[in-house]
Amino acid sequence: MKRALASLLIPTLLLAAVSCGSDNYHQDLPAPVGPVEEPEDPEDPGTPVDETPWDPTPTIDFTALGGTSKKIVDGVEWTSFHGKWEGQIRNINIVRTTLNEHNKLGIYFNYGTTYPNGYSPALKEGEDPRDLDKKCIYLDAVAGTNGPMACCQFVRVDGSIKKTPVSADDWIENCAITIDGDVVDIVKVKDNYDAAKLTNKTVGCAGPLLVWEGEIQKCSSDWLAADTDKWLTTTHPRTAIGLSKDGKTVVQVAVDGRWSKSGWPADQTAIGMSTELLGKLMRGLGCYKAMNFDGGGGTAMWVYGQGNARNIVNRVSENRWDWNGTTLRAAGNAVYIKSDLK
Repeated sequence: MKRALASLLIPTLLLAAVSCGSDNYHQDLPAPVGPVEEPEDPEDPGTPVDETPWDPTPTIDFTALGGTSKKIVDGVEWTSFHGKWEGQIRNINIVRTTLNEHNKLGIYFNYGTTYPNGYSPALKEGEDPRDLDKKCIYLDAVAGTNGPMACCQFVRVDGSIKKTPVSADDWIENCAITIDGDVVDIVKVKDNYDAAKLTNKTVGCAGPLLVWEGEIQKCSSDWLAADTDKWLTTTHPRTAIGLSKDGKTVVQVAVDGRWSKSGWPADQTAIGMSTELLGKLMRGLGCYKAMNFDGGGGTAMWVYGQGNARNIVNRVSENRWDWNGTTLRAAGNAVYIKSDLK
């Protein structure tokens, strides 16, 4: 009797042991043979996630390299550097602005020779109403640079289209700066037509994109093959703008170039940059996003009360034979800082 009862109980106890020993299997199923594989996490794409926090601290300090910095108004600082960086003599000017209730960023577009409301700029011989300094004075700005190319990059200002979209090289129309009151951003776009679809009140399309989410952007092989003029890789004068991650700090940069000739003194030499090196500069200045504007002879930076007689602080290459010259190239755009602390 006992032997028969035992024979009935043993299979039941074994089955119960299997059931209690694993939560992964229904008690009606036998335990599998071999290792148990954990189910995949549906939110884990299977690639490592970089959890390194964004460090906004600039890695390039031009004052430590011999440059000078000066406060223009509270929250607006101008830095000027002439010396060797990345193996070449550079002339670099930087305006760093903290955007707040006092300091605002704007874009002004006017490729004509007249201004609204009958305003007429004072002109000396050789000056043009379209010059950057004339725009900045009219705007009562504290700083400004040239912006998108007036000929071929979409611009909308305060809801009004100033330059309609046209077809252009891919690398000069792959990003845009957007401004909606106090909210400033740099966004990716496919081209000028894509930029025109943005709903922001103020949009300035340009390119190439230099820094995106902290990463320096590289020129694609297709771009390099199509760029027969080597515009991307040649050391030209450059103008750029960058933003901190929260969009509250704006970094405007003018890099001079084309100031090199056999026998010229070092203090009148300035080698420009490729777009990739310009991206390295902007990232080193702490930019989370950055983009390139028009450059070459149009690269200019105006700072209130600083620089030459026209308050131009960089060495414009439009007249590259006169280091201290004041000749500017007529500009359609001004990307400017306005402050009620002036």
